[in-house]
Amino acid sequence: MKKVYTVIAISFLAVCLIPVFFLSACSKNDEVSLSFSDPVYTVEAGSNKEIDIESGNGNYSIYTEDESVVLAGYSKTGKKSSGKLILTGLNAGETSVSVVDNITNEEVRLRVIITEP
Repeated sequence: MKKVYTVIAISFLAVCLIPVFFLSACSKNDEVSLSFSDPVYTVEAGSNKEIDIESGNGNYSIYTEDESVVLAGYSKTGKKSSGKLILTGLNAGETSVSVVDNITNEEVRLRVIITEP
């Protein structure tokens, strides 16, 4: 009978420790800081520019201050890549685009200048 209790106790302990192992694998150390190579980008009106996201977690929200000047989107390229920010110049002017990493809530604000074609 003592063996049965020992087996039950060991099984219970193993089941309780499994979530601890999974939770410890998901630490904040796995999060990557969001970064771009430059804080300012120039795009010609009527054209697109792809900007590599130097580092980040791959889950972003993108906000454009003035959508009459530039449209901004995101493209995930490759499994290990942080992706690309795609800017589409609409009208000459200047605005900012904010990229927010949804994992770390880190925000990077980029200045975008749209020139005449």
